[in-house]
Amino acid sequence: MNRDDAQTWQEQGTRAATEAHQPGRFLDEHISPLFYQRTVDGPTLDHREIISDEQFWREADPILTEMRFKGFRLTDWFPRAPGVYWSPRAESVRTEVWSRPASTEPGLGLIVNPGSKRGLIEEGGIGSIRLRPRKIDGEDCWLATALTGRACHAGVPLAIPAKLIRRAGIKWGDQVSFEGRVRNLQDAGLGDTAAHVHHARPLIVFVDKLEGEVKKHPSEPIVITPVALFDTANGSDHHHRGRASYTFVQCAAGSEAELDEAAEWIVRYATKFAGRVITNFDEQRPVLADAPLSYQRLVTRTYERTVIEHFHGTINATRIDQLTMHSATIGDLHVGHKINVGGSAIINIDSVLSNVTQTIGSAPGLKAGQKKELDDLVNTLRADLDKLKTTHADETKEIADALEKAVGNASKPPEQRKQSVLQLSARGLKEAAELVKDVAPTVLTTAGLIAKFIVEL
Repeated sequence: MNRDDAQTWQEQGTRAATEAHQPGRFLDEHISPLFYQRTVDGPTLDHREIISDEQFWREADPILTEMRFKGFRLTDWFPRAPGVYWSPRAESVRTEVWSRPASTEPGLGLIVNPGSKRGLIEEGGIGSIRLRPRKIDGEDCWLATALTGRACHAGVPLAIPAKLIRRAGIKWGDQVSFEGRVRNLQDAGLGDTAAHVHHARPLIVFVDKLEGEVKKHPSEPIVITPVALFDTANGSDHHHRGRASYTFVQCAAGSEAELDEAAEWIVRYATKFAGRVITNFDEQRPVLADAPLSYQRLVTRTYERTVIEHFHGTINATRIDQLTMHSATIGDLHVGHKINVGGSAIINIDSVLSNVTQTIGSAPGLKAGQKKELDDLVNTLRADLDKLKTTHADETKEIADALEKAVGNASKPPEQRKQSVLQLSARGLKEAAELVKDVAPTVLTTAGLIAKFIVEL
């Protein structure tokens, strides 16, 4: 079977929804990546060269630990269920779904309706997530995917030390060659994820060497598939009362505009059927961050416990709380108890950040959608700065002041904005964030997103 067959539902921009049969397992798959922490060394044998993601999943064996990969592209998105896409069971499910026609829903556009074929999500290996860097074996690592096709969920899951990406000068979407050690997910501290990988070997590659390749021609976009779980309070022709359902949208990796549109469509779909979105799919950027079980709320322990308890997954609220209480960090994310310390410096930082929020809310030069996007980014940065202000008060104050200046310039009416000033304040914010890049790299990531937003106004 050729996975690149031009089936409507596989194409970029595809939208679909289906009733959920096993939402508990979906939530386990959604939450378990937060437990990624370590790897275990295996024996070292001869290298094998891999030239496609299909070859990897057909031939990979943890006993042959060392592999060379050539001609792959990298994305910072990650398969929701690594390897399942290539299983015979998943291929059978997708073949069955391909025969179903698309339809048009008022206000929602063209939709591929798999009907009862919920197996696309639960059995077919469909879905992509994006996570922040975290510490694995004591190193800051990106959880990424290497692929030779177009679909992220069909690719090879990787743990890449951030230092390798910096040294190679790699950008997401670039074509690369690399060497790595094949590990069972259990050996990478991913036992929770491995427990829910079905009909496939639960594997991941820990990258040891990485280098870029010269592109021979412009590449097609890498297609990601954000999936969300939503509950339906009211009955309808599509969804039964009180049942959970999935909806997914396929879009291009690297396009924030498409990702925002995907999230908006997911919300519109859930709202149309009197539902609410329960999960999100992006930890790096606060897309649907208010969802009860969003990554942002899970790592800060502000998630809704009753939702997890309702769907009866194996990863329950107690396990999440134990993880956050006993570990100072999940990777680079501090999620332990807050430490309240007095002092004028901290009060001043809080005051500046409160002013920033108020400035966004009353900004005459920003549309409602822009205000929400900027406010979400600022809240993400604020949460990270709250964890630093007791130990790095001076640096945090510099970042807060730079943020206030940048947001102030961005909030002016369009006719009063000067591009040179916007660029200067955006650069100042990124430079301030550089002060804590070694202890809190996510601050630099979020500051960069805010700076990009401001420059593009």
